Amino acid sequence: MFWVFCIGFAFSFIGTIPPGGINLSAIQLGLENKFRTAVYFSLSASLMEYPYAWIAVEFESYIAANTHIANQLQWMGSCVMLILGFFNFWELKKAKEAVTINTANYGFTKGLVLAILNPLAVPFWLGVTTYLRSSNLIVLSDSWTLHAYLFGIICGTFSFLVLAARLAKWLGGRLHQQKFIYYIPGTVLILLGFYGLILYIVER
Repeated sequence: MFWVFCIGFAFSFIGTIPPGGINLSAIQLGLENKFRTAVYFSLSASLMEYPYAWIAVEFESYIAANTHIANQLQWMGSCVMLILGFFNFWELKKAKEAVTINTANYGFTKGLVLAILNPLAVPFWLGVTTYLRSSNLIVLSDSWTLHAYLFGIICGTFSFLVLAARLAKWLGGRLHQQKFIYYIPGTVLILLGFYGLILYIVER
C-alpha cells in the first residue's frame, strides 16, 4: 500500500509541473508575497484532485471509449485558462488598492473554485492510471490501495504547489522592482488557452 502511495505522490508531483491554471496561480500568489494564502490555496486545490482522480479510476473504460468527452474537456480547460489569464491581470490592477481580506478563506475558496474548473484533471489521471495499471506498477484491487493511491495524489499536488509558491516568493523578493515578472503567469495562461483552442479547432 505504501508503494501505491509513493507512485501516486510521484506522478502527481511531476504531473503538476507543466504550466496550468492551478500551478501558475500558486506562483502568482508567491510572487505577490502571499505565501500563507498560497498554502490554503494549494490545500483546497489538492483536495479536489481526489474526486477527479477517483472518477478517472472508476470510469476508466467508459471515458476511454468515448473520446469526445476528452475533447470537450480540452475545450473547457482552454476557456478556463483564458479566463484565469485575464483575471490575473485584473487582480494585479486591483492589488494597488488597499483591500482587507481573510487570508485563509480567500486562499481556500480560490483554490477550490479553480480546481473545480479544471476538467483536464480527469483525462490526465485517466491516462496516468491506465499506464500504471498496464505496466503493473500499481494494482488497485481493494479500497485501501485505491485510497492510498488517491491520498498520494493529494500529497504530491500539495507539495509541488507549496514548493512553487515558496520559490516564487523567493524570486519575487529579489526581483521586486522588476514588475514584469508579476505578469508572467497571466500571460502564460492566456497563451496556453489560445493554443488549446487552436488545437481543438484543428482536430475537429
